[in-house]
Amino acid sequence: MLDSIFMDTNVLVYLYSENEPAKSKKARQCLEHENIWISTQVLNELSNVLCRKFKISYLDILNVMQELEASFQITVVTPTIRAIALNFKLFNIKHLEL
Repeated sequence: MLDSIFMDTNVLVYLYSENEPAKSKKARQCLEHENIWISTQVLNELSNVLCRKFKISYLDILNVMQELEASFQITVVTPTIRAIALNFKLFNIKHLEL
């Protein structure tokens, strides 16, 4: 069992997608984990998608952001974190894909 999960933007986007119910269901299952991390970059990307693709109001997006910030651990993307992410790719370390 994993100790923690880093949630990618795409997983969160599927929570709001009505076009792909199987991926939406899997994304909801991911939320059952107790130790979920997201980054400020993920929040920014999700805000952009919710606004541009899903046409969600800014007030509703603000509410989504507040809910996510209250529910998950938040990390700021730093050069060190970016280097770790690149090492995942360099060493072919797998991550969760829906």
